[in-house]
Amino acid sequence: MIAARQKFDGIELADSTSLDPHKWLYLPLDCGCLLYRSPEAARLAFSHTGVYARALSADPVEGFVFFEESIELSRRFRPLKLRLSLRYHGLAAFLASIPKGLLQASRLAEAVRNESQLELMAPGELSAVCFRHRGGGIRTEEELNRLNLAILKRIVERGRVYLSNASLRNRFCLMARFVNPRARDADVDCVVPEVLAAAKLGGA
Repeated sequence: MIAARQKFDGIELADSTSLDPHKWLYLPLDCGCLLYRSPEAARLAFSHTGVYARALSADPVEGFVFFEESIELSRRFRPLKLRLSLRYHGLAAFLASIPKGLLQASRLAEAVRNESQLELMAPGELSAVCFRHRGGGIRTEEELNRLNLAILKRIVERGRVYLSNASLRNRFCLMARFVNPRARDADVDCVVPEVLAAAKLGGA
């Protein structure tokens, strides 16, 4: 949102939303965030605490108990890694890096569109690009799913690029996600040739 606000028009109407700083804010796993409009609704949903752990103070600071606001009773201080990252790098570093990832995703999506052996499976509005190999000839969806799974396994074995996977309408997809601030355009340009090479090894 800080880089492409227009892509999230309407989000202000949501009662709640979650985000994963371990993706676009480049943090390690185990750092997520849930934002919600109504603290009362959260407490109704999550508070189920024994008498021994109830807050005894009505003070808004001293009496606040995190474990009545979410699923977990005990937790690590996860927000610290986000706080330190923002303080150390500054917001400007994120504002510069996130649009770069958007452009790299668009670059790969365009490369997929321009390759007749590949098929773009979703518009690719943000960082994820979902696509698959067409397989050549007439194949059932089940055969295409098996083919693309085999291609993904070969890509991972070859170790030149790393792709993940997704399932869209029961169709197995290869997925590239651009959330690494060190990724270069040259890295993006390796993806399509690598997919085609892996497919060729399997006789697709």
